[in-house]
Amino acid sequence: MHWWWGLWLAGMLSGTSLMYTGSADDVIARAYQDVRPLLAADAAVIGAAVAGIFVVRALTAAQRQRSGTGPRFGTTGTAAG
Repeated sequence: MHWWWGLWLAGMLSGTSLMYTGSADDVIARAYQDVRPLLAADAAVIGAAVAGIFVVRALTAAQRQRSGTGPRFGTTGTAAG
């Protein structure tokens, strides 16, 4: 779970909204001049999204184990009841 928070914060803190101040034209001009920081921020956000998927899966599995229930759907894809 710590990876998710770290990547998300890195992406948000290094993105265009907090990194650049000024008009929209200035932000666009900077994006065309040096795209590497923006790509790094996007990569961090994508990594956070992937890590978030694993966090949700782990939490769901832990909740199911604690409640003693199995998967919500049967093997045929229909509701188990």
